Amino acid sequence: MPMDITSGPTYSTSTICILLQWAKNSSCGADREHGIVWSQPAHSLFNAFSHSVYTAGLALFLVATFYGYGGYMASFLRLEIFRYISKLTYGIYLLNPIVIGLYELTRTHFPHYSYSEFAYLCTANIAFTIAFSFIIHLTVEKPFMNLERLLFENKNNNNNKTTESEKQRSSEQQQQQTLEQQKIETNV
Repeated sequence: MPMDITSGPTYSTSTICILLQWAKNSSCGADREHGIVWSQPAHSLFNAFSHSVYTAGLALFLVATFYGYGGYMASFLRLEIFRYISKLTYGIYLLNPIVIGLYELTRTHFPHYSYSEFAYLCTANIAFTIAFSFIIHLTVEKPFMNLERLLFENKNNNNNKTTESEKQRSSEQQQQQTLEQQKIETNV
C-alpha cells in the first residue's frame, strides 16, 4: 500500500539532504518509485499554485541578487561564460523553435519517452541552438553592430561637440551675467 506524504514517519535530517532528495524526486519522478502518493488536495494545491509560486520565487531571487544577497548563485552567475552567453540570448530565443522543428521534421522513428532519451534530446537541442546562435551572431549581428557604429559614430560625435559648445556658450553667458550683476551692485 502506498504511503501518503501527509501522514508518515518523521525523520530528523538536515535541510540540505531534504532539498537534495526533493530535487532528485522532482527531476526524475522518483516519488512514484518509492511508493509516495500525493493526496487529492495536495495535487490540487500543487496544480493551482506551482506556476505562480515558482515565478514569484524566481522574481524574489532576482531582486535579492540585484541587491547583493544572491550568495553562491550570484557568484555562479557572474562567471565569465555567462557574459558570452548573454550576447547569444536573443539568437537562442529566435532559433530554439527552429532547431526543435528541424528535429521533429527529420525524425526517422516514432517518439518514445524515457528519461535518458528526453535528457539527451534537450541537451542536443540546447547545444545545437547555442551553436547556431553563435554562427548567426558572428555572421549577422556583429557585422551589423559594427556597421551601425561606423555609420552613426560621426553623428554622435557631432552631437557631443555641439552639446559641449552649447555648454561652453551657456557658461560664458552665465559668467557675463554674473559680471554685469556685480557691476550693477558696485554702481549702486
